[in-house]
Amino acid sequence: MRELTVENRHPVRKLNLALLRRLCRRLLDLEPLASRARRGYALYAAFLDAPAIAEINRSCLRHEGPTDVIALDYAPEGGGWLGGEIFVCLDVAAEQAPRYGASYPEEIVRCLSHGLLHLAGWDDQTPEQARRMEAVQERLLSELRSRFNLEKLVPGEASER
Repeated sequence: MRELTVENRHPVRKLNLALLRRLCRRLLDLEPLASRARRGYALYAAFLDAPAIAEINRSCLRHEGPTDVIALDYAPEGGGWLGGEIFVCLDVAAEQAPRYGASYPEEIVRCLSHGLLHLAGWDDQTPEQARRMEAVQERLLSELRSRFNLEKLVPGEASER
């Protein structure tokens, strides 16, 4: 099974969904995601505004307020495939991009990569885990930057660093 659904549920911010699907599929072809994705995947990725992700954060994780990305893993433990939902907050991505010296589209891809890594079993609870996960995210982002014009992810909006 290889199912991928990508939706922009943000009421204002636009995304190039065709490019977003290609980026997601490319991420699934790269290690460390490929070893799990090869066995199959059923993924839903939604791009939301701050109030919508804050509600998911409260109802699913019992945390208050918006966050950049939430990954809900639905694959059976030890199942060897990827299954779940990833929610990326476009508002938070836009706010935090300058902090990371990234463009808004790059930050969207960084959040998507982060969610996929969580579904593949990566954790960032300790400082060491967070450093390792961040290094992998940056490698994935660099690979996508070399193959795609990420600025085309956000139509009609000039993205500045």
